[in-house]
Amino acid sequence: MTDPEAIRMVNEMKDIVKMPNPYREIQRLPELRSKFILVFVELLNEESKLVEIAINSNKESTLNYLENVHISEGKKYELTSKINQRFQKLLDELGKAKVFRDAIFKKDEASKAKELLIQEIDRIEKEEAKDKPGGGGVVNDPPFPSKKVKKLNLTSYAKAFKDVESDSDLEDVVNKFRELLKEEMQNNHVIKFY
Repeated sequence: MTDPEAIRMVNEMKDIVKMPNPYREIQRLPELRSKFILVFVELLNEESKLVEIAINSNKESTLNYLENVHISEGKKYELTSKINQRFQKLLDELGKAKVFRDAIFKKDEASKAKELLIQEIDRIEKEEAKDKPGGGGVVNDPPFPSKKVKKLNLTSYAKAFKDVESDSDLEDVVNKFRELLKEEMQNNHVIKFY
């Protein structure tokens, strides 16, 4: 925890407990504890809101990816249900988080869930393509078979960038992202984001 007010309260409580003769200050402990709990809950709620945004973003990204693959409507329906359930479970668990670590971990879980679900979608798409007459396991997306498809998780790229606080920072991030994309395209790839 990095909130200065919360740290100050914890330090005050520690100082009172460590005093050789804390008797005059002991009566302050319940009030300090109550204030700390209020600050802690407020901070946890703020962090949870950010994590909720990340979970919903991963869910939407996964659903968008599913929309753009060539699989049967029945499988799409099943996968849509599975995606919604998986991310709802993460949101439910986030709502029960009592410590920062648990809340923050849900963001990583959402990113991992997205990656695993996209792998499952790709596997199903390949299986269905193989079963189609003349399919032979080749998915006709993209239309130019000479190009390889490179799937990039935007979430993992975002971790490499700094916070944007000025126009200069924005230019740095855009230039870095451009460099990363050019590097990926050197191998004649079609880039798909998820």
